[in-house]
Amino acid sequence: MAITRIDLCAEDARLTHPPARTPPGFDGKFELVRVLAEGKAYWTVVDPVSAVHDCVDSYLRFVRLELDAAEITTKEYASNLAYYLKWLKDSGLDLDSATADPSSFSVFLHTLPQTQGKTWPRSPERLEQILTTVRGFYVHLVGQGSASLQALDRLHEQPMEMSERGTRSYAQSGEDLQIAYYVGRERISYIDLGCLWPKQYSNSFFFYERGGSGLCIDANPTIADEYTSARPRDLFVNCGIAATEGSMSYYMHNNPVFNTFSAEHAAELQRRVQAMEDSPQREGRSQTGVVEVPITTLDRAVDSSGMAERCDGRLDFLSIDVEGLELEVLSGFSFQALRPRLVVVEDVRRGARTRLSPEQLPAALALAAHRYWLAGWSGFNLYFMDEDL
Repeated sequence: MAITRIDLCAEDARLTHPPARTPPGFDGKFELVRVLAEGKAYWTVVDPVSAVHDCVDSYLRFVRLELDAAEITTKEYASNLAYYLKWLKDSGLDLDSATADPSSFSVFLHTLPQTQGKTWPRSPERLEQILTTVRGFYVHLVGQGSASLQALDRLHEQPMEMSERGTRSYAQSGEDLQIAYYVGRERISYIDLGCLWPKQYSNSFFFYERGGSGLCIDANPTIADEYTSARPRDLFVNCGIAATEGSMSYYMHNNPVFNTFSAEHAAELQRRVQAMEDSPQREGRSQTGVVEVPITTLDRAVDSSGMAERCDGRLDFLSIDVEGLELEVLSGFSFQALRPRLVVVEDVRRGARTRLSPEQLPAALALAAHRYWLAGWSGFNLYFMDEDL
């Protein structure tokens, strides 16, 4: 394969600063390599002896082939992850132990020499790009069993600083900062559907911290008290959301991120568990039981909670994380009592190979019928803006 050497610091500087030719600090330069797989080109990272870094390559292949991201996106991700590999190498850390103090990577980015031993802080925007890539990388590692859930948890228990001002993301892959780009940060109103925990992995706590409030909905029957205690300004509804009212079987696991209404998904997860060796990853995926939980429509949840009156009919964003049941949710929402400025939908293609473009996904087509257009796609989520704004 053809190896394209790049000066990583100069590549970074190209975005925010005049380029530096020979940056100190990179004793053994990592290299970006353009490769072909299944007829598509993507970029990966090799170490100073031209050995492909398997975990990074797996993630970049996934971004290109499974998420159908653009080739240039994989090049940016590869460059971002090369910084992380450089930090791991210099620090003598492995992927799991590195998350014990994630802020030290931010310090590394701020102080890495650019030219002739001098330093200058990278822009907040550039730091956010790099750190969001690292978060997405760890989400993939956990899904592949290459890193522990505890490692991912630590990234959120001790959030990385996302800028010199200390902006912190609580979401799984920086979704809250993406949302802030579209709707702002202060006094934001929201509906967070599939919210799970009050802070960890939350798409909405960033806004709650800044005076916002909204309606949070999750089917997990064990988290109501935690939510009402941690976020007293928010409304919390403990139920599932679908196209009609009733009840459904809810499959619960040791790690609630794997909870689901899908019997098929739960069965597939258990088949994978049986093939795994004993590990924290296996323990987290083990099923603990099946319970019946109430189901209602999003329209009904908005009406019964008084959310429309509470936010004076102004909703800044709706976040939907329901593991493939997006159409069920949207079928039960009329967009009449409340019309969010932004709708965020988890990209369900992460676990399934597809050749559909983001605009062709069922959720995108359903939202287009309500006059929402695809404003952005981060690889893990789709961001739809109201055409009427």
